[in-house]
Amino acid sequence: MLDKRLELSKQLNELCTSSKWRPKVHAELILLNHFWTQKLEFVDGDRYIGCSKPACFCCYHYIRAHPGGFVTPACHNNNWINWRPPDIQDSNDTASIKLRADILNEMVKKIRIEVLDQIREQRGPRSRQPDSNTEISSIWFREVLISTKVTGEATVDTFSPDERTDFSRRNSVVGSDCNLDFDDSRGTSG
Repeated sequence: MLDKRLELSKQLNELCTSSKWRPKVHAELILLNHFWTQKLEFVDGDRYIGCSKPACFCCYHYIRAHPGGFVTPACHNNNWINWRPPDIQDSNDTASIKLRADILNEMVKKIRIEVLDQIREQRGPRSRQPDSNTEISSIWFREVLISTKVTGEATVDTFSPDERTDFSRRNSVVGSDCNLDFDDSRGTSG
């Protein structure tokens, strides 16, 4: 009934079949996969993989479901439609294929429970949280909201990529070597 009324399946299908749809593997999963597949050791056995921000909803659940015993990071609970798991380098590696399927199936179980709880409790989606501990994304979002109020246009393209990069340089944390070039339409930052 909800799907018929909101056409969620249709919208999701259109998005995921678009030539502009480019799912990305997030940085923490690239690192996790590298350490796992290369059997690398962690300094002092501290199996923490992270950066200056909490993990997104899917990365959090992927890390929790992974059998590597990695430390579960904080989670900002934002969902990105363009998230995807790490690639399997060898298509004949049945152990890696099974491992990824098991991780994704475990994620689906957890996500299903959360969705059903949300429906049962009749609560709407969570509000979007800043995805960085540096608060740079919060500043950027505030600027977008101010611009949206002035222009009346609610787009993620309020700033050009050059303006976003310039803005992040002007507002970066001293000593930070991160370059924020947001592309919220794809749920990524690089």
